[in-house]
Amino acid sequence: MVLVDSGNFHNILQSHLAKHLHLNIEPTQSFSIMVGNRDNVIYNNCCLAVPLTFPTHTFTLPFYLLPNEGLGIVLGIAWLSSIGPYEQIFYS
Repeated sequence: MVLVDSGNFHNILQSHLAKHLHLNIEPTQSFSIMVGNRDNVIYNNCCLAVPLTFPTHTFTLPFYLLPNEGLGIVLGIAWLSSIGPYEQIFYS
């Protein structure tokens, strides 16, 4: 399952998917992000060049690895900005 999330800057991939796909996992400087249920998740690994193919185009994207279960892939602003101009809309 893929979520396009304009409220998230980074692209995120489940750790178990990266291992299953035999992607090159690299350590990165740890940082913490608060997720939807208000838990803090620590990111400390990434995959720098993951090919992601849609029916008409392949993107090569960096992904931070999420250490727990949830959505398989989250495409954030890093991906949205690669396909063209976008406008971030905030609702209150």
